[in-house]
Amino acid sequence: MAGICDSVPVSGWVPGDRAAYLPTAGWHMLGEVVERVSGSSFGSFVQSFVLDPLRMGDTYPVVGPDLAERLRPRLAVMHNTRRQPMTPDPQYLPDQFGRFVRPGTSFHGLAHDVVKLYSMLLRNGVSAEGERILSGETVRMLTTRQHDGLLDETFGVVMDRVLGFFIDSQRHSPAVPYGYGRAASHLTFGHGGKELSTGFADPEHGLAVALVFNGMPGEPKHDRRLKQVLGAVYEAVG
Repeated sequence: MAGICDSVPVSGWVPGDRAAYLPTAGWHMLGEVVERVSGSSFGSFVQSFVLDPLRMGDTYPVVGPDLAERLRPRLAVMHNTRRQPMTPDPQYLPDQFGRFVRPGTSFHGLAHDVVKLYSMLLRNGVSAEGERILSGETVRMLTTRQHDGLLDETFGVVMDRVLGFFIDSQRHSPAVPYGYGRAASHLTFGHGGKELSTGFADPEHGLAVALVFNGMPGEPKHDRRLKQVLGAVYEAVG
Protein backbone atom coordinates (compact mmCIF):
# COMPACT_ATOMS: atom_id res chain seq x y z
CA MET A 1 0.00 0.00 0.00
CA ALA A 2 2.85 2.39 0.75
CA GLY A 3 4.18 1.87 -2.76
CA ILE A 4 0.76 2.59 -4.24
CA CYS A 5 0.34 5.75 -2.16
CA ASP A 6 3.80 6.96 -3.17
CA SER A 7 3.22 6.39 -6.88
CA VAL A 8 3.02 9.34 -9.27
CA PRO A 9 -0.17 9.83 -11.36
CA VAL A 10 0.18 9.53 -15.12
CA SER A 11 0.65 12.97 -16.65
CA GLY A 12 -2.61 14.38 -17.97
CA TRP A 13 -4.70 11.59 -16.49
CA VAL A 14 -8.22 12.76 -15.65
CA PRO A 15 -10.31 10.17 -13.76
CA GLY A 16 -13.47 9.45 -15.71
CA ASP A 17 -11.99 10.70 -18.98
CA ARG A 18 -9.38 7.96 -19.40
CA ALA A 19 -9.38 4.30 -18.39
CA ALA A 20 -6.90 1.43 -18.12
CA TYR A 21 -7.13 -2.01 -16.56
CA LEU A 22 -4.77 -2.16 -13.59
CA PRO A 23 -5.10 -5.64 -12.11
CA THR A 24 -3.18 -5.39 -8.84
CA ALA A 25 -3.14 -1.92 -7.28
CA GLY A 26 -6.92 -1.61 -7.18
CA TRP A 27 -7.32 -5.01 -5.53
CA HIS A 28 -4.91 -4.13 -2.74
CA MET A 29 -6.65 -0.79 -2.20
CA LEU A 30 -10.02 -2.54 -1.98
CA GLY A 31 -8.61 -5.06 0.48
CA GLU A 32 -7.31 -2.24 2.66
CA VAL A 33 -10.71 -0.52 2.62
CA VAL A 34 -12.46 -3.75 3.62
CA GLU A 35 -10.07 -4.32 6.51
CA ARG A 36 -10.35 -0.77 7.87
CA VAL A 37 -14.14 -0.66 7.64
CA SER A 38 -14.79 -4.18 8.96
CA GLY A 39 -12.00 -4.46 11.51
CA SER A 40 -11.30 -7.96 10.16
CA SER A 41 -8.61 -9.31 7.91
CA PHE A 42 -9.61 -9.44 4.24
CA GLY A 43 -9.55 -13.23 4.18
CA SER A 44 -11.64 -13.55 7.33
CA PHE A 45 -14.18 -11.03 6.06
CA VAL A 46 -14.68 -12.80 2.73
CA GLN A 47 -14.86 -16.17 4.49
CA SER A 48 -17.53 -14.99 6.95
CA PHE A 49 -19.64 -12.79 4.68
CA VAL A 50 -19.35 -14.54 1.31
CA LEU A 51 -17.88 -18.04 1.30
CA ASP A 52 -19.63 -19.47 4.37
CA PRO A 53 -23.17 -18.17 3.72
CA LEU A 54 -22.95 -19.19 0.05
CA ARG A 55 -21.77 -22.70 1.04
CA MET A 56 -18.62 -22.19 -1.04
CA GLY A 57 -16.87 -24.89 0.94
CA ASP A 58 -14.29 -25.68 -1.72
CA THR A 59 -13.00 -22.11 -2.04
CA TYR A 60 -10.09 -20.93 0.09
CA PRO A 61 -8.67 -17.42 0.66
CA VAL A 62 -5.18 -18.90 0.41
CA VAL A 63 -3.84 -22.38 -0.26
CA GLY A 64 -0.68 -22.69 1.79
CA PRO A 65 1.72 -25.66 1.65
CA ASP A 66 -0.15 -27.81 4.21
CA LEU A 67 -3.55 -27.26 2.61
CA ALA A 68 -2.08 -27.78 -0.86
CA GLU A 69 -0.73 -31.14 0.26
CA ARG A 70 -4.14 -32.19 1.64
CA LEU A 71 -5.85 -31.08 -1.57
CA ARG A 72 -3.23 -32.56 -3.90
CA PRO A 73 -5.38 -35.53 -5.06
CA ARG A 74 -8.06 -33.04 -6.20
CA LEU A 75 -5.78 -30.46 -7.80
CA ALA A 76 -5.79 -30.36 -11.59
CA VAL A 77 -2.63 -29.63 -13.55
CA MET A 78 -2.53 -26.47 -15.68
CA HIS A 79 -0.57 -27.00 -18.89
CA ASN A 80 1.26 -24.62 -21.18
CA THR A 81 -0.03 -25.72 -24.60
CA ARG A 82 1.63 -23.05 -26.72
CA ARG A 83 4.23 -25.62 -27.73
CA GLN A 84 4.19 -29.37 -28.10
CA PRO A 85 4.72 -31.47 -26.18
CA MET A 86 2.72 -29.53 -23.63
CA THR A 87 4.18 -29.14 -20.16
CA PRO A 88 2.80 -28.22 -16.72
CA ASP A 89 2.91 -24.46 -16.24
CA PRO A 90 5.22 -23.84 -13.26
CA GLN A 91 3.38 -20.73 -12.07
CA TYR A 92 0.25 -22.83 -11.38
CA LEU A 93 1.90 -25.64 -9.45
CA PRO A 94 0.78 -26.04 -5.80
CA ASP A 95 4.10 -24.84 -4.38
CA GLN A 96 3.52 -21.50 -6.12
CA PHE A 97 0.12 -20.82 -4.56
CA GLY A 98 1.61 -18.68 -1.81
CA ARG A 99 1.33 -18.36 1.94
CA PHE A 100 -0.56 -15.08 2.35
CA VAL A 101 -3.99 -13.77 1.39
CA ARG A 102 -3.71 -11.41 -1.57
CA PRO A 103 -6.90 -9.65 -2.75
CA GLY A 104 -7.61 -10.71 -6.30
CA THR A 105 -4.97 -13.44 -6.67
CA SER A 106 -4.66 -15.87 -3.75
CA PHE A 107 -8.18 -17.38 -3.70
CA HIS A 108 -8.60 -20.87 -5.14
CA GLY A 109 -11.77 -22.89 -5.56
CA LEU A 110 -14.07 -24.91 -7.79
CA ALA A 111 -15.94 -23.64 -10.83
CA HIS A 112 -19.13 -24.81 -9.11
CA ASP A 113 -18.47 -22.41 -6.25
CA VAL A 114 -18.00 -19.55 -8.72
CA VAL A 115 -21.45 -20.35 -10.12
CA LYS A 116 -22.88 -20.01 -6.58
CA LEU A 117 -21.43 -16.49 -6.39
CA TYR A 118 -22.83 -15.34 -9.72
CA SER A 119 -26.18 -17.04 -9.05
CA MET A 120 -26.46 -15.01 -5.85
CA LEU A 121 -26.00 -11.83 -7.88
CA LEU A 122 -28.67 -12.98 -10.34
CA ARG A 123 -31.01 -13.44 -7.35
CA ASN A 124 -30.43 -9.82 -6.41
CA GLY A 125 -28.10 -10.63 -3.53
CA VAL A 126 -29.87 -13.67 -2.03
CA SER A 127 -28.30 -17.12 -1.62
CA ALA A 128 -29.92 -20.35 -2.81
CA GLU A 129 -31.00 -20.94 0.80
CA GLY A 130 -32.73 -17.55 0.97
CA GLU A 131 -30.10 -15.71 3.01
CA ARG A 132 -29.49 -12.06 2.14
CA ILE A 133 -25.79 -11.61 1.24
CA LEU A 134 -25.90 -8.21 -0.47
CA SER A 135 -28.61 -5.57 -0.64
CA GLY A 136 -30.41 -5.17 -3.92
CA GLU A 137 -29.01 -1.64 -4.15
CA THR A 138 -25.45 -2.94 -3.78
CA VAL A 139 -26.01 -5.49 -6.54
CA ARG A 140 -27.39 -2.75 -8.76
CA MET A 141 -24.33 -0.58 -8.11
CA LEU A 142 -21.97 -3.49 -8.79
CA THR A 143 -23.57 -4.37 -12.12
CA THR A 144 -24.50 -0.97 -13.60
CA ARG A 145 -22.16 0.61 -16.15
CA GLN A 146 -19.89 3.15 -14.51
CA HIS A 147 -18.30 4.32 -17.74
CA ASP A 148 -19.41 3.67 -21.28
CA GLY A 149 -17.43 3.73 -24.50
CA LEU A 150 -13.98 4.65 -23.13
CA LEU A 151 -10.77 3.35 -24.66
CA ASP A 152 -9.03 0.96 -22.29
CA GLU A 153 -5.39 1.94 -22.57
CA THR A 154 -4.20 -1.44 -21.30
CA PHE A 155 -6.09 -3.57 -23.82
CA GLY A 156 -6.17 -0.98 -26.59
CA VAL A 157 -9.90 -1.39 -27.29
CA VAL A 158 -13.07 0.39 -26.19
CA MET A 159 -14.57 -1.33 -23.14
CA ASP A 160 -17.33 -0.53 -20.67
CA ARG A 161 -16.93 -1.06 -16.93
CA VAL A 162 -18.98 -1.87 -13.87
CA LEU A 163 -17.58 -1.99 -10.32
CA GLY A 164 -15.38 -5.05 -10.07
CA PHE A 165 -16.48 -6.74 -13.30
CA PHE A 166 -16.07 -6.60 -17.04
CA ILE A 167 -19.47 -5.96 -18.62
CA ASP A 168 -20.28 -7.14 -22.13
CA SER A 169 -18.75 -4.70 -24.62
CA GLN A 170 -18.99 -6.60 -27.89
CA ARG A 171 -21.20 -3.84 -29.32
CA HIS A 172 -18.00 -1.78 -29.55
CA SER A 173 -15.90 -4.46 -31.27
CA PRO A 174 -15.78 -8.26 -31.65
CA ALA A 175 -12.11 -8.01 -30.60
CA VAL A 176 -12.93 -7.01 -27.00
CA PRO A 177 -11.07 -9.40 -24.65
CA TYR A 178 -12.66 -11.23 -21.73
CA GLY A 179 -15.98 -11.50 -23.51
CA TYR A 180 -18.86 -13.86 -22.84
CA GLY A 181 -19.70 -15.06 -26.33
CA ARG A 182 -21.70 -13.59 -29.18
CA ALA A 183 -25.04 -14.69 -27.70
CA ALA A 184 -24.50 -12.91 -24.36
CA SER A 185 -26.76 -9.97 -23.55
CA HIS A 186 -25.37 -6.46 -23.15
CA LEU A 187 -26.01 -6.74 -19.38
CA THR A 188 -23.72 -9.74 -18.92
CA PHE A 189 -21.00 -9.15 -16.31
CA GLY A 190 -18.12 -11.20 -14.95
CA HIS A 191 -14.38 -11.64 -15.18
CA GLY A 192 -12.09 -13.91 -17.15
CA GLY A 193 -8.84 -15.50 -16.05
CA LYS A 194 -5.59 -15.40 -17.98
CA GLU A 195 -5.91 -17.81 -20.94
CA LEU A 196 -7.75 -20.38 -18.87
CA SER A 197 -11.10 -19.47 -17.31
CA THR A 198 -14.14 -17.26 -17.09
CA GLY A 199 -17.07 -16.71 -14.78
CA PHE A 200 -20.10 -14.54 -15.48
CA ALA A 201 -23.80 -13.89 -15.06
CA ASP A 202 -26.23 -13.00 -17.85
CA PRO A 203 -29.34 -11.41 -16.27
CA GLU A 204 -31.40 -11.45 -19.47
CA HIS A 205 -30.92 -15.21 -19.87
CA GLY A 206 -30.89 -16.04 -16.15
CA LEU A 207 -27.58 -17.78 -16.71
CA ALA A 208 -24.55 -18.18 -14.41
CA VAL A 209 -21.48 -19.79 -15.97
CA ALA A 210 -17.99 -20.80 -14.82
CA LEU A 211 -15.54 -22.48 -17.17
CA VAL A 212 -11.99 -23.68 -16.57
CA PHE A 213 -9.69 -25.10 -19.24
CA ASN A 214 -6.56 -27.05 -18.31
CA GLY A 215 -4.38 -25.69 -21.11
CA MET A 216 -3.04 -22.19 -21.78
CA PRO A 217 -2.58 -21.77 -25.57
CA GLY A 218 -1.95 -18.02 -25.68
CA GLU A 219 -4.53 -15.23 -25.68
CA PRO A 220 -5.58 -15.35 -29.40
CA LYS A 221 -6.23 -19.11 -29.40
CA HIS A 222 -7.89 -18.95 -26.00
CA ASP A 223 -10.21 -16.17 -27.15
CA ARG A 224 -11.33 -18.24 -30.16
CA ARG A 225 -11.73 -21.35 -28.01
CA LEU A 226 -13.74 -19.47 -25.41
CA LYS A 227 -16.13 -17.98 -27.98
CA GLN A 228 -16.74 -21.41 -29.51
CA VAL A 229 -17.43 -23.09 -26.16
CA LEU A 230 -19.68 -20.27 -24.93
CA GLY A 231 -21.57 -20.38 -28.22
CA ALA A 232 -22.27 -24.06 -27.54
CA VAL A 233 -23.34 -23.27 -23.96
CA TYR A 234 -25.90 -20.70 -25.09
CA GLU A 235 -27.14 -23.03 -27.83
CA ALA A 236 -27.56 -25.86 -25.32
CA VAL A 237 -29.61 -23.79 -22.88
CA GLY A 238 -31.72 -22.23 -25.61
